[in-house]
Order: sequence, then C-alpha cells, then structure tokens
Amino acid sequence: MINMATIKGQLLATLDTAAARSSVDAARASLRQARDAYDRLSTLHDAGSIPDIKFVETETGLQQAQSSLAKAEKNLADCQLYALRAGVIAERSIEPVANAMPGMVAFKLITVDEIDAKIAVPENEIGSIFLKQEALIEATALGGERFTGKIETKGVGG
Repeated sequence: MINMATIKGQLLATLDTAAARSSVDAARASLRQARDAYDRLSTLHDAGSIPDIKFVETETGLQQAQSSLAKAEKNLADCQLYALRAGVIAERSIEPVANAMPGMVAFKLITVDEIDAKIAVPENEIGSIFLKQEALIEATALGGERFTGKIETKGVGG
C-alpha cells in the first residue's frame, strides 16, 4: 500500500514520451507538406489551371494532417498522469520503468472524507471516555496525518 496524500492536479507519473514525441514530429512534417501543397495548388485553382477535384483532395489532405497533429499532441500530453482530485493513493498497479498499456489502471486514488475508526482503549481508561467527546486520531499509515472526530459508540468490540 502506497498511502501518499495527493492534491488535485498533482503530477503522479510520467510515461516514456519518445514514441509520442516522434509521432508529433512526423505529424508536423506532414502538416508542413500538406500546407505547402495547399498553398501552391490554391493559386493554380484560383487561376482555373487545375480541376476542382484535385484541389478538394489537397484540402482534404490538409485537414487530415491538421487532425493527425492534434491527435499526436494529445497523445503526448496524455503521457503525464495527474490526480483528478485530492485524495490518497491506496494502490499502485505499475512499478517505475514498467511498460503500461493503454487503459491500464496505474493508481487507485481514494478520497478520505469520513473514516470509521475502531480503537482499543485500556480498561482502566474506558471510564474517562464519553459519547460525543472529541477525539484526535493519528494515522501512521498516512504519514502521521491527524484527524479529529467524535466518539459515536463505546463498548466491547471484537
């Protein structure tokens, strides 16, 4: 169990970006080529020197190149894993330098809004504890984080 407290938007992990960066570079090169073809054929199309179908093909190629670049840039951005909300990492499903597959769960992030805690109290101290009394609990599993609460029940537990 990891038990690392996180804040919303905190960077949790970075995936290897080499392949994603290469895809962005290739998509940018394709876009430059498609834009150049569009600019050259646009002048010829306006002058009536090429058929409409050829110009439409060039326009389509430019749109596809723009779309490919947007997808490649999103894939590169997705190499950064951020906490969607504040919470505690309860479980890590992958180890550093391990290969991660798309859709694979990397972390189990839980929120700790309300905790029910059962605490053993020595018999000679039980008489000094009352219902609705405020209690301070230190959670060693959460790095010594302290929580306050109220005593709801008192009795012999198991």
